[in-house]
Amino acid sequence: MAEENKEAAEKVRENRVRRMLMRQGLLVQKSRAKDPLAIGYGGYMIIDRDRNVIAGGGELPYSMTLDDVERFALEGHGVRLAKERAAKRGGK
Repeated sequence: MAEENKEAAEKVRENRVRRMLMRQGLLVQKSRAKDPLAIGYGGYMIIDRDRNVIAGGGELPYSMTLDDVERFALEGHGVRLAKERAAKRGGK
């Protein structure tokens, strides 16, 4: 039962981080790899949804942990990227 609560709390946290980044114009993708030995298994990647490019992560796709993704969101990297996009379009 404690394991179920831990998994539920982790999913709630993941969804909260997804919403934070969505408001910053970014998407979070989680690796769909089923093999625990696969590169990127269980990892995350942040994508700039306007440019469809990786906006956050390490050298390899899906190399971020949920902690890394949350830190990226809280530090406002997505806000900075959104301002850069707006400036290029002649916006605010």
